[in-house]
Amino acid sequence: MNILKGRPVADLIDRRIIDVVERSGLTPRVKSVLIGLDKGAKAYAGVKGRKAAKLGIEYEILEMPEKTSQGEFEALISELSGNDKVDGVIIERPVPDHLDIERALAHLNPQKDIDCATPHNLGRILLGDARFYPATADSVLRILDHYGVHLPGSHVVIAGRSLSVGKPLANMLLERSRSATVTVCHSHTKDMAMITRSADVLVAAIGRAKFFGTEYISKDTIVIDVGTNYTDDGLFGDVDIDAVEDIVYAITPVPGGVGPVTTSIIMENSAKAALKRRGLDIDHGRNGGNHENGCRAQDQEVRRKI
Repeated sequence: MNILKGRPVADLIDRRIIDVVERSGLTPRVKSVLIGLDKGAKAYAGVKGRKAAKLGIEYEILEMPEKTSQGEFEALISELSGNDKVDGVIIERPVPDHLDIERALAHLNPQKDIDCATPHNLGRILLGDARFYPATADSVLRILDHYGVHLPGSHVVIAGRSLSVGKPLANMLLERSRSATVTVCHSHTKDMAMITRSADVLVAAIGRAKFFGTEYISKDTIVIDVGTNYTDDGLFGDVDIDAVEDIVYAITPVPGGVGPVTTSIIMENSAKAALKRRGLDIDHGRNGGNHENGCRAQDQEVRRKI
């Protein structure tokens, strides 16, 4: 079993960001909107803030009380969207149950939507003209590219249909430069195990700790585990890695796989937003195996064609 570590991928992206920020002389400015007392959201906002500081990005966390009203929520997003000193805005999830995040996102300027959460930016993915990509979905492709996994013609099964991973990732894999054959499974899929066993690449993104065991995975499958599940026994992915270690060809660990890459991509989107607002650009090129120029295939323990 090969371990597809995320850190080498994240480090390449980070170095690219530092270089671009230094050459441009700009300081990207991001506002993180954190509403309520969710410990996970607060912790992850802190992780991003510390990462940003190392990369030359100003990342301010705006904490709002649990009782924040929908009107106050939307007013803040509108104010940040119109603030010329703000390059990027991200809403930390989850928000309190009484708030409608989709209504708030309608007030977010798509040019500042570094999490690719607005309908405008998600729609551009369908058109093949993306401004940003959702960071977690993008991290899956960055990892596959980095380790030289050949996607054209391969069968990629995505377990999960969220707007942040499953749905956008399916469309990203269908782009001509990827040309994968994609199947999306969800809670109503019949005989999901039969489908996942047919995968060349399985992306597990359902949010259930250790759900995927030997009955769901065939020999020599490449597995990208997107799951981040906190339990009384610790942090686990959606895949029971101990159970499948003698079966899979390669797998991302949890923690240390998709997570660090996702954080780095959010920072990259922040830099990209700041540059684009000033008529500049990061030299991005989505050309199949050499994804985004900053993440060429290195440390290729898994270099192979399916």
